[in-house]
Amino acid sequence: MIGRSKYNMKKLTMYSTLIILLFSIVSCNSKPSETDGCLALEKEYSGCKIINFKKTNGQKVELMGAEGYKMEYTAEINCGYNFVEKTDGTIIFEKTEKGWRVMSDGIKPDRREGEACAISGLKMLCSLENIWRQQDCDGNGIRDYWTYDISCFNRMYRADGITKVNLIDISFARADANPAGDNAFNAPPAIEPWSTGTTQLSSASKSGYFFRAMLKDEQGNYKVNPVGTNINTVAAAHNSKFAFVAYSHRFGKTFIVNQDGKVYSINSGDNKIILEWPSNPVSKGWQLEY
Repeated sequence: MIGRSKYNMKKLTMYSTLIILLFSIVSCNSKPSETDGCLALEKEYSGCKIINFKKTNGQKVELMGAEGYKMEYTAEINCGYNFVEKTDGTIIFEKTEKGWRVMSDGIKPDRREGEACAISGLKMLCSLENIWRQQDCDGNGIRDYWTYDISCFNRMYRADGITKVNLIDISFARADANPAGDNAFNAPPAIEPWSTGTTQLSSASKSGYFFRAMLKDEQGNYKVNPVGTNINTVAAAHNSKFAFVAYSHRFGKTFIVNQDGKVYSINSGDNKIILEWPSNPVSKGWQLEY
């Protein structure tokens, strides 16, 4: 009996070793899972909650002679302020002896791409404000700057009610974290609806950054001039001032620009959304970027 027990134990050990070996081979050859992608993004968005993560595509790639894997994803992320960020991008994994790991700067868009997008977006808005002012895109009969939101640089219709302003593309318009409501003006100028019909659009970051029209400076509100009919008017423009902010829950750096055309940045680690233009930005810790 003892001899047979030893034989059975030896046999069981051989089977166990074989199972472990087979599992190791499968693990070694397997690709990163959707869970791996979600955990990587959760680490990238420190302090935020991943509400939904979906792998949309994946493929093996070569990384300087090493084996890699490129995962495309869409995700919904809650970083506070009762706002859910919708984003998409790619995660690059590298295969090591210990398994898959996310490469340095392997989550795209990365910080450098995001910050470059924020700066170029703010500079573009400065240029577009001059076009808006010259063409009187809101039709209020005043040569003024648009200060209500950013999405209307795409969605607002001109005086004919047919032609859209369309000064920015839809991806930039969707990066407006506080877009005008479909019935914001209740009359001309009309804006393309985003919550009805076939549009069904919602805010989504652009290379990790959201944009907003700032509300005021130390001298007062930016929304002053009326837009709309004599019966229904909304304060939505300013004769001489405007300001915009670009911020990211992921990268922690905030950028601002106003009518002077200078772009400033500050590390806003507390995820605070800055909506008031600081007087003398450099003295308040802001760095001149452009």
